[in-house]
Amino acid sequence: MDILFFNILHYFFIGAGGICVALILYGLSKMNRMLILSGLFYYSFLPIIGELMGYIFDKSIHHLLFICLFVCQMILASIKFQAVDDTLVIFSKFAVRLIACFIVINAMAAVIVLILSRDIPTIFGIYHVIIAVALVLPFIKRFKLSRQK
Repeated sequence: MDILFFNILHYFFIGAGGICVALILYGLSKMNRMLILSGLFYYSFLPIIGELMGYIFDKSIHHLLFICLFVCQMILASIKFQAVDDTLVIFSKFAVRLIACFIVINAMAAVIVLILSRDIPTIFGIYHVIIAVALVLPFIKRFKLSRQK
């Protein structure tokens, strides 16, 4: 029974992660920051839940550090800018820093999952790589806008 439960849970996490990554990529294709931030926000729940389960099983401190990392991403992704003109230089400067945080968090997670960890399936590391690489284009766009006077 336990093996069946964990297999179902494993496939649920893979599917939910794929949906969130697809939402991020769709938001990037439409250049819609609300879709991108929503995808990042919802995606952040998956590592938090997974690492919480890992901490319950083996009480290792690295799970708590990973949880903190994705709580930070979830908080940053929850910031909504509905009434802000996104052509303002001040907004672009803030957006550059925000996108850089998302890239660093997901790049670090990808390294941990793909290189350092043997317990986490590779697909989750691939999701983190896709997110980090996909956010490079909006980072470059915002960086150029923040340099304009």
